[in-house]
Amino acid sequence: MNLKELIEGNPILNQAQIAKAMFPNDKYAPQTLSAKLREVKQKTGAQRITEEDTKNAVEVLDKLVKNIEAYKKDNPTK
Repeated sequence: MNLKELIEGNPILNQAQIAKAMFPNDKYAPQTLSAKLREVKQKTGAQRITEEDTKNAVEVLDKLVKNIEAYKKDNPTK
């Protein structure tokens, strides 16, 4: 599964917020991630998800997983 499939298959994941966390120094992070996911063609070629982007996405999603696990621990179900 790639990042595009993960986001599209889980609409609860907010693409704009993931982008802001992945690219904290990019003023246009949501547009950047959207262009890469859609492989928008630019003058220099198509935008693509790089290995660095994948690494950043995994870090962002790992943080989410840890927060969910902490929530589940603090709020056990019967």
